[in-house]
Amino acid sequence: MKFTIMITGFLLFAVPTAASAHPGRLDSSGGHKDNVSGGYHTHPERSNNSSDNTSTPSNPKSRYKTGKSGKTVKAIAKGVLLEGRPIILDGDTIKMGGAAIRIHGIDAPELDQICSVGKKSYKCGVKALRALESRINGGYVQCLGRERDKYGRTIATCSTKSGDIGRWMVGEGYALAYRKYSMDYIDAEDGARKYQRGMWAGTFTPPWDWRKGIRGN
Repeated sequence: MKFTIMITGFLLFAVPTAASAHPGRLDSSGGHKDNVSGGYHTHPERSNNSSDNTSTPSNPKSRYKTGKSGKTVKAIAKGVLLEGRPIILDGDTIKMGGAAIRIHGIDAPELDQICSVGKKSYKCGVKALRALESRINGGYVQCLGRERDKYGRTIATCSTKSGDIGRWMVGEGYALAYRKYSMDYIDAEDGARKYQRGMWAGTFTPPWDWRKGIRGN
């Protein structure tokens, strides 16, 4: 709230005035022009083009916390938010509060999967798991339930305080956009491919083909 000083006789008093116009819509860099000063400034935390924005809603149907004093659940219903410190099972699956959660929109290499960079082979499934562990770093994760898969796992959009986990995994080349089920992270995959991040630095078999026994790159 801004105040304007008014002088009447020998008395001084302050009255509130409206704050300067501050347009809410930001450009792709998260900035805008100030209507009063004419200057340009940014709000990176509100950027409309951030590659790491979380998609967790502010008003989920229900919210549960896991842990010593939290709730134990077997699955998350659609629209329900679960928060806790997860166990990392592989590059696209975590377990939290008893619920097995498959991260929405991504497919990471299987734990036994081998990828190559030049003449050197490496365990890209294990590397994806380690990358996810590093990203979460023992912290809290929020997962918004979307649906159940054929294995009974919850498909969920998961985020840390740094943003959308699925987008980060795909954007860094540790997982692929799972186009069969979602088109959400195609732009992140395009960036990983362009800059040869993660698996894109070498050759690999898509995880969905590896599970079918295909071993060609």
